[in-house]
Amino acid sequence: MLYGRQPECARIDEILRRARDGVAGTVLVRGEAGIGKSALLDYAAKQGSGMLVLRVSGVESETHLAFAGLHALLRPVFDAIDRLPPPQAMALRGALGLSDEVGRSHFLIAGGVVGLLSALADDQPVLCLIDDAQWLDAESVDTLVFAGRRFESDSVAMMVAVRADVDAALPVSLRTLPQLVLEPLDETAVDEFMESGLELVLDHRLRDAVIAAAGGNPLALVELSGENVLRGIGADSQRLPLSARLERAFLRRVELLPDGAQRLLLLAASDDSGQIGLLLSAGEALGASVDDLAAAERAGLVRVDESVLDFFHPLVRSAVYQSATFAERQRAHLCLADAAGAAPDRRTWHRAAAAVYPDADVADELEDLARAAERRAALETAAASFDRAASLTADPARRADRLLCAAELSWEYGRAEQACRYIESAEGIGLAPVMQARADHLKGRIVTTTGVVLDGYELLVTSAAQIAETDPLRAAAMLVEATRAASYCGAVDRVLDAGRRAAGLRVDGGLPPAACFVAGVAALLGGRPQEAAPLLRSALEAVEQQDDPSLFVWAGTASAYLGDFAGARSYGIRAVARAREVGAMSTLTQALELLSIGELPVAPRMAEADAVEGLRLARETGQVPSMAVHLSTITMVAAIRGDESRASDCAKQVMALAAEHGLAFPEARAEAALAVLDLGLGRPQQALERLDELHQSARHAGVSLGAAPDLVESAVRAGVPDRAAACLAILEAWVETSGSLWAQALLARSRAMLTDGAEADRLFTEALELENRHGTPLTKARTQLLYGEFLRRERRRAEARPFLRSAWEAFESFGAAPWAGRAQAELRATGESVRRRDSASIDELTPQERQIARLVATGASSKEVAGRLFLSPRTVDYHLRKIFSKTGITSRNQLRDLQLDS
Repeated sequence: MLYGRQPECARIDEILRRARDGVAGTVLVRGEAGIGKSALLDYAAKQGSGMLVLRVSGVESETHLAFAGLHALLRPVFDAIDRLPPPQAMALRGALGLSDEVGRSHFLIAGGVVGLLSALADDQPVLCLIDDAQWLDAESVDTLVFAGRRFESDSVAMMVAVRADVDAALPVSLRTLPQLVLEPLDETAVDEFMESGLELVLDHRLRDAVIAAAGGNPLALVELSGENVLRGIGADSQRLPLSARLERAFLRRVELLPDGAQRLLLLAASDDSGQIGLLLSAGEALGASVDDLAAAERAGLVRVDESVLDFFHPLVRSAVYQSATFAERQRAHLCLADAAGAAPDRRTWHRAAAAVYPDADVADELEDLARAAERRAALETAAASFDRAASLTADPARRADRLLCAAELSWEYGRAEQACRYIESAEGIGLAPVMQARADHLKGRIVTTTGVVLDGYELLVTSAAQIAETDPLRAAAMLVEATRAASYCGAVDRVLDAGRRAAGLRVDGGLPPAACFVAGVAALLGGRPQEAAPLLRSALEAVEQQDDPSLFVWAGTASAYLGDFAGARSYGIRAVARAREVGAMSTLTQALELLSIGELPVAPRMAEADAVEGLRLARETGQVPSMAVHLSTITMVAAIRGDESRASDCAKQVMALAAEHGLAFPEARAEAALAVLDLGLGRPQQALERLDELHQSARHAGVSLGAAPDLVESAVRAGVPDRAAACLAILEAWVETSGSLWAQALLARSRAMLTDGAEADRLFTEALELENRHGTPLTKARTQLLYGEFLRRERRRAEARPFLRSAWEAFESFGAAPWAGRAQAELRATGESVRRRDSASIDELTPQERQIARLVATGASSKEVAGRLFLSPRTVDYHLRKIFSKTGITSRNQLRDLQLDS
């Protein structure tokens, strides 16, 4: 019976009930050692009748063994892995050590866990119980949390228990889960517990002392109630934390055992496997036998189940291990290493734990383990292996190299602070120039993504200059990232500087492709389009021979600079598809930036769906600039729709990130989006003030140029066309230098608005001819609206109607209510009435539902869609049912008839 835990039990009951009803739930149970976390998990297991219960407990010495926790949790259901799509099945088998084939993607592995548990839940509800998660390996924790966040309509419940005194060491992913905090038992519950009939040997005179010392902790009440135990653990124990007092209590019981049993317990405390055969084999060298194991079991300190030993409580393990001398622990690890011949990773880690001085053989073995872990996407474990290998390496250069390997893997895994600590340790050794450049490259990437972006730029370009002669390929790669950083900040002068540096790099007598990209962007922004075009095209040609999604991202950027927005969108599609295929989540967030920006004037709803996914992934991977860019795209979509509340909320988030990290690009985009909102809602004066300030502040030249037509329209509609003159001149210069026909269409439209009569007619006609060949649906619709308004004012109503009708139809399809309303009003003024299309059902779809619908409409199965979006098939089916309900369709085939690409 759980005394005093009725509210907590009720919450567990509700989670289990909802899971049985097909609504997934995850909770993090937090509390001090002995407070009852494991008992609450036991309660859940007992209440989970009819559910498939999977359970694992973390072990402190197990944290360096990649996916060990996941392996233990899923061991009973390994056969079900065959039900997964091949890429996920291969990745999951490789991670769990069930196959030599590996897929180097943590997200493919996590997607495999999502699919596996979802498939099992099709047969019966699943309950996952993870105890002492603070001691699970990081890969297992992050994988399970990732899965827990993606279950929606699955019959899966997950409970994760952690100790409250290790908050600082908890992975960030765990802290994001809904929490259930276990407080000490109240006085009533303590009295009930003490009088519950437990066979406690307690002098009645010590009862009050026990209650006071236990502080409402159930385990402490039991353990401190032993005969004279408070006296036995020392008078100074009251000054110790409760966990330390409990350890002393457990240690008194250990000290009563024979020497052989104590040595066997130390072996068990030094190893995470709990394998009886391994412990007894290692124990032979220490004079321990199976009789000693029986003595420890009779003392209630360990449990043996199916040839596996487990401690009664984690504090027993820590008490045994910490009370031993270093020499005793060292001997235990060496004996375990000798006994673990068939498990090279365990043997190596035991040898490493016993090592005191540099040991080249052990260090090399640790590096081999690190490389193997890296191939299995166990990046945190690989980093820890490199770190320990470095500590056992005598050669300074080799030690520094291993620390930098640890830093690079930690960064790739999203552990920026840990990566910085490894870099600092490496620099403390003293680095040769090529190694320092490697360290600076990583530091630049970290600062660019998590700190003040221009600080990262400065670090990258400075370091690139130092290795331009010796390592031009790395220098070029650094300048690409520096250019990206400068673009986020709107610092054209820095882009030009990076371009000058890139132009001087040489490999085999020519510019590396990355250098061509940087130099080409700089030449274009520097007003030298004739020089820029061949450089950018050369970079694009090099990318065509590759399948790296990150290269597709900067190829799409190069296409955009060339004015080829269709090409940019095409590269965005390729980058997203490839990143999904290989599970490259960091790159996927950037690919979705490119794609969603490219989709904005073509399919605003899809742009929003991609941006929402990109925002979620950017938050999970800690990419602050990408978060801001995706938020600015969502702001623009909301502005086009006239959703003032959502646009304002997202814009505020962008501004906050921009202020902290120096992100002019997303900040300027958000401000331009709010101007579009003002313009659409009939507030041209407010739009003009926003855009005027945007141009005057020169926050981001590219955004200002893109918003120039909006400024012209705002000035004209506000009745102050003279305020558009300066902006128009900038737009003219841009068209002249870029040669973009898309920009030329916008220029012709803007000029038309600033004139009248036959000249305006000619310019509008020119703009629409260019739009038909090189424009986008949204910009074309706006030009048609403006031309229709012009024709109506000229009393050419019949001529105006086709343009206004076409504009209205486009705005309706986009869900751009303010613009559709404006076109509808103009049509009525020409004498033609129109009915609003019934597109409400499409507009009701969430971004995720729209994304799922679009993929299913291509013929993809639920399982295939789930794999691409890292969801469960059941969740995909759940969203499909909602899609059918909202749109009134009844089959997947009918999805093709919906206007999903708008």
